[in-house]
Amino acid sequence: MKKIEKIIKKIKELVQKAYNRIGADGLLHYFACFSITAIYANYVNVGLAFFAGIFIGFLKEIIWDGWLKKGTFELKDLICDIAGSVTAFLILLPKVL
Repeated sequence: MKKIEKIIKKIKELVQKAYNRIGADGLLHYFACFSITAIYANYVNVGLAFFAGIFIGFLKEIIWDGWLKKGTFELKDLICDIAGSVTAFLILLPKVL
């Protein structure tokens, strides 16, 4: 039981570090693109779902925030978008293999 408590404590510390570094908005970007990739992978090839997640994150950040000035462009958010899609892709990769 102590070992499980130690693992849970370590996970909490890692989540807190991530939150402190990228903030709530970065986590939203991460989980949005993670979800887009994971859900879309149920309907199309995992590779296509991966690129769709990145593409949608790119569109939001570059087009919506950057060019249209509907928000604030942040490179950190784009990195979080990519990280979310990459994480989902790596989790779903065994489905392809």
